[in-house]
Amino acid sequence: MSVTIDFSRAALLAPLALVVACQRDAVEPLRESDLHSVPAYLALTQEFGFGKDSPEWEQVTEALPFERISLWRSGCYGSCPVYRVDYYKDGRVVYLGEDYVDHVGRFDFVDALSDFALLAANVEMMGLLALDAEYAAGWTDDETVTLEIEGPFGVRRIEDYGRQGPPLLRAFHDLVDRRTEELFD
Repeated sequence: MSVTIDFSRAALLAPLALVVACQRDAVEPLRESDLHSVPAYLALTQEFGFGKDSPEWEQVTEALPFERISLWRSGCYGSCPVYRVDYYKDGRVVYLGEDYVDHVGRFDFVDALSDFALLAANVEMMGLLALDAEYAAGWTDDETVTLEIEGPFGVRRIEDYGRQGPPLLRAFHDLVDRRTEELFD
């Protein structure tokens, strides 16, 4: 299969630039050569007009390596956000905001397959499945951020209490936060 990638697409480049910068432990300009490992399923979702009616929709869903990517924030002693968001392979997103968030309640989104593909590609490229299951600070009353990834291997859960996980994990949390907020725009 031949895939042409439009390297000018900001939605594709920003998260991948983050991966490259974190891997180098320094912020450097992104080079086109850094993008040779972009999964084909991500490239397909970045094409203009991609959506449920696209002929590539089924091809992309079959190629995706995960069934679900979820993130939830537990809150803290203070004003930390409390919410959960679940991204599904079929393009659905379920958001449940509880406390200290702009959107309280349950919100369901459809046609977010390109967001799921972007998150899945970042999970793969950042090597998040190889991280430890738990990172914890030595103090109390801080936030726990839990990432769950469901795939053919089962469910992989990574808990980060007090933002003690590696920079790539925290960067992924921030990416999920940004993509989720954009769903409301």
